Amino acid sequence: FCSRFCWRSGSSSNMSGKQDTCTPLLNANSKTSIGAGTFGVHEGLTSAEAAQRLQVDGPNQIDPPSKEGFGVILLRQLQSAVFLLSTVAAIITYALGERNKPAILLGAVVFVCLVNTAGEYTSQDAGAALASMAAPKSDVLRNGQSSQVESSTIVVGDVVIIKTGDIVPADMLVLEAVDLKTNEAMLTGEPTDISKSTVAKDLSAPFLSNMLYSGTSVVSGYGKAEVTDTGMKTQVGLIAKRLGAEKCLTVKNPLAVSVNNLGTALGVILVVVILLAASVAFCTGYQDPSKPCDADDKTCFFKNSFLRAVIMAVALIPHGVPVVCTVMLSVGSMEMAKHNGVTMRMSAVDYLSATTVICTDKTGTLTEGKMTSAALVGVVHDPATGAAAKLTESSLSFYPLKGLCPNGGLFPDLSMTVEHRKRMDKIFDGTQVRQSFAQPGFPDLALPDNAAGNAHSLDGMMARAHLSCGFLNCYGAKLARNAETGVWDTTGNMTEGALKVAAAKGGYWDDDGTGHTLLNTYVRLSEMEVPFTSDRKMMATIHKLPESHRLESLQFAGNSTHFAILKGAPDKLVDKLGSVLDVADGALQLPGRIMTDDDRALIKRHNADLARQALRSILLALRPLSAADMDRMKAGSSADDRLALILGEPAKVVFTSLWGIYDPPRTSVPPSVKRCHEAGIRVVMVTGDQLDTATAIGKQIGLIHEGDPNFRTALCSELHEPMPQRRASGSGMRNSKRASSVLQSLEQLQRESEVGNCRKSRGSKRLSVHDVRGPSDATEPEYRSEELLAELIGRVRCFARARPTDKVAIVESLKAQGNIVAMTGDGVNDAPAMKAAHVGVSMGIAGTAVTQQASDLILMDDNFSTIVSAVQEGRRIY
Repeated sequence: FCSRFCWRSGSSSNMSGKQDTCTPLLNANSKTSIGAGTFGVHEGLTSAEAAQRLQVDGPNQIDPPSKEGFGVILLRQLQSAVFLLSTVAAIITYALGERNKPAILLGAVVFVCLVNTAGEYTSQDAGAALASMAAPKSDVLRNGQSSQVESSTIVVGDVVIIKTGDIVPADMLVLEAVDLKTNEAMLTGEPTDISKSTVAKDLSAPFLSNMLYSGTSVVSGYGKAEVTDTGMKTQVGLIAKRLGAEKCLTVKNPLAVSVNNLGTALGVILVVVILLAASVAFCTGYQDPSKPCDADDKTCFFKNSFLRAVIMAVALIPHGVPVVCTVMLSVGSMEMAKHNGVTMRMSAVDYLSATTVICTDKTGTLTEGKMTSAALVGVVHDPATGAAAKLTESSLSFYPLKGLCPNGGLFPDLSMTVEHRKRMDKIFDGTQVRQSFAQPGFPDLALPDNAAGNAHSLDGMMARAHLSCGFLNCYGAKLARNAETGVWDTTGNMTEGALKVAAAKGGYWDDDGTGHTLLNTYVRLSEMEVPFTSDRKMMATIHKLPESHRLESLQFAGNSTHFAILKGAPDKLVDKLGSVLDVADGALQLPGRIMTDDDRALIKRHNADLARQALRSILLALRPLSAADMDRMKAGSSADDRLALILGEPAKVVFTSLWGIYDPPRTSVPPSVKRCHEAGIRVVMVTGDQLDTATAIGKQIGLIHEGDPNFRTALCSELHEPMPQRRASGSGMRNSKRASSVLQSLEQLQRESEVGNCRKSRGSKRLSVHDVRGPSDATEPEYRSEELLAELIGRVRCFARARPTDKVAIVESLKAQGNIVAMTGDGVNDAPAMKAAHVGVSMGIAGTAVTQQASDLILMDDNFSTIVSAVQEGRRIY
């Protein structure tokens, strides 16, 4: 009986790490349970139970936000004093017997209003685009069996089986995970794959590592998860909710305000003109020669005087102003298109001209949006230096960094100057696969010819060792160029893709040249491989050695028949190392010199230095293998056995290289940020990335400066009120007792880890993010008062760990302070803030359909500098 109704062995552990061996899967709940039976994690719900819950909760789908009606948009367009004056003038002139002039006046009004209204009405498909991203079907455990069901029929408490390539159908708690990784870029904007487990690793993260979120994709591994929220209660549902926020009818763009001010002033002037003209005509006894009044007919005198005054006033109305404004905005749109900025709404031109703050996402806008190898660090023992105990260091840098483009070189850190970088940026040609960036006395070590010329230099030898080992180990990543667009892209693991691009810069390609030769010479033994797992945090490939016992600049011992290339997280691998490379006879010798504690401390210091530069570090090590070693590995029954043998003799595990990879800033961004500051425009970065990374990128692009106390970086959690109790009732009562316990424990831990005052703030709460939370959006954070938000946002230049609603709060607070705000982004997570901003700016290449539909301006080159050009063009027209 217990085996049927309890968690099986192998199910996830609870927050304390103890195994719950006999916990019923479902809580009893008379409102939702129909007595159909409850099942264990390996059985799931019954069909009857699921049907009952579906009837109570409704389908698991995103409700597209209602569109603004055509009439509502038209009414907003008609709120123009000039339009009203033109309409009144048309009525008056028609009453006076005119026929052509009224038609022209009303025609101009109708034409301008219809053009602007049609543009806004047809660009409201962001919600529909978001709904279309849902998974059509999912594998769910029902009645003890796995069955594929429509994702819209999934309910809270369902146990879902997920695997590589699946789209997560709902928000779910992870029950089992085997090498499970997901891409949450649609929520965070960050392209990094997220490892999932049964225990949350970082409670400060806006999206926890033991949760799966609707709409995200599974990039590797498999597992099981229990549904906690469906439909509009999911994180994607909260985005849809914010996308459905309606615009205020009284909101006008700057040009409309100016035109209205002009119209109001003209209205006052016209009233004065009418009174003066009518008074003068009446007092002087002015007669219409065609229709003279009798001498004693005062009424006729007054009527004629008033009509003549009205006619004079009508002539003073600038009826062409709306048409001229529309034409000029159209011209501005065409000029922006020449600079790769396509306007979806003509009001974007107007708003850009008056922009005072640009809020921007980091990944893909300020940065290249692709993980790139930036630095290589190696240490060797070189007896020629005369320092037997001291290691010789080699620090190399890749440049230029253009995303996944292999056109770039590798240079010694000490010899690369700012002038060298500027020269390389100037001559860089993105259409070429590889240029030579070498100069006299400044070799490009990634080029085989340059490396050969520096074959006996430490940097030259290390360059070939780094790149060849990285190339052989990252066999699963492929680099290719899209024949139609010319854009470079990789398949496979993102980290391995960064190493594969770096290897391509060194001439290592899978199907050609040196790389092809390496793959055929140093044959990989796939059956001996140790795959990466989230527990190991490392992997190993095994390769055959030729009779020369040499790999580029690496010379293996004579008894070596094979070798292993280890790749992994430095914190896991550095303590497994036992030796360093030895320089002798013009080669790097393995196993080399025994590693000391000082040597290991040096490697750890280099790793810390990379972290301070916001670089993610990867460590590569080599392990020579003899024939006897290979026999023992073949006898091993598992990958763990093979890894234990590889690491079992630390003296033979040789440190090779430390790689620093990151998403580099676009080279055009720092000067563009500087131009914004010079133009009086404040730039604010809002990213889902880590605080340290945001700070480092902010410094590199000139957003923040050392020693400036007025501007700093902040976590978006500082915008939130203390977390309320959310899951004491509701869907949590229909989850398994295990899941409910985990969710409640997570909330308690998150509350305890919150920084700042634990009491709620006092003050005005009139922003849209201050709306009252209901059952459908109970997981959305509550925000501090307008005054506290304004004080914090006013002095912060970089916000980290942002969730979609955080971006909305920042935009709305800036708007409430009287700023004209532009919001840029490329992911689904940016869409609500883009819609809340005065002008939303999306990316044309990397941008999703959701962001493009929510935007007012699309950057066809995904370049932040294009926004600056668009602002400049808008100001010129304005």
